[in-house]
Amino acid sequence: MNLGNFLSGLIKKTGVIFADDFDIKKVDSLNNALNNIPNRGNADSYDVMVIFNWIYSMAAIVAVGYIVYGAILFGISEGDPSRVKKAKDAVTYAIIGLVIVGLAWAITSFVTKSIS
Repeated sequence: MNLGNFLSGLIKKTGVIFADDFDIKKVDSLNNALNNIPNRGNADSYDVMVIFNWIYSMAAIVAVGYIVYGAILFGISEGDPSRVKKAKDAVTYAIIGLVIVGLAWAITSFVTKSIS
């Protein structure tokens, strides 16, 4: 049994909201669409960039989550200076992380375009 059939059966058995709309063929058509991206055949480093973009996307999502975490900490700090400092540090470090991820993406894109 493959993963697609397993997930399809699991969703239908559990009665999740979109169980009737789930179709594994739609996932396959999405994969085919991704394979037909323009200029994909021209870039030797396309697959490497896809991997890096996924990594950068996940890092950005974590950083945004950390900003939300810092905001929640700030909201529940009740004016306690140590808790306010912890919240501000969380937001500051998350923003620094976002800047680093953005710079890493720019450098990686530049290098891979230069090599191709």
